[in-house]
Amino acid sequence: MKNAATSAHGRGDFGRAAELLDPVAARITEIGGSDAQDDLFRLAYFTALVVPAAAIDLKHRIIPDAINIPGAVLVYATAVAAQPDRWAELLVGGLAGLVFLGAAWVVSPKGMGLGDVKMVLMIGLALGKYIGVALFAAFTLSLIPSLGLLLVKGLRARKIGFPFGPFLAFGAVVGLMWGEQIWNWYMLG
Repeated sequence: MKNAATSAHGRGDFGRAAELLDPVAARITEIGGSDAQDDLFRLAYFTALVVPAAAIDLKHRIIPDAINIPGAVLVYATAVAAQPDRWAELLVGGLAGLVFLGAAWVVSPKGMGLGDVKMVLMIGLALGKYIGVALFAAFTLSLIPSLGLLLVKGLRARKIGFPFGPFLAFGAVVGLMWGEQIWNWYMLG
């Protein structure tokens, strides 16, 4: 299974690679793996989807549906299998992210790519309510190149675009690793 998943990943068939790794997650739970092992696997699994999506976006300015669509289904299934009591929260997180970036895409299709919108669906399905943490981290980090462009190019910089997928990937990892702590700090004081 590892060789087939690695081979699929090497060919750029990220959806198939994730699909082949799904039984590994089930096996960890089946043999009584610890929460830490399950969390580590989910982190690796999720990162294996968002990092290639970000890299492709950087190079080609597109996030392929071959990652986003099967990734969203597999990430949600894995997250629900690990935490069945959060199924509704995870679904709402995915839909909230989709609506939030989808609105930006509707307002300015040249400013926000549809691949970004689909990627945030996948991220939200994995993070649930922590999608807010992920989006905050993504937008905050994206201020660095935005402000740099404004300083160098002035108001002309408003017409210069850059891939947002890498920032979404960064936000996704922040949300996955520290989402609960940041959420509790912000919401509960």
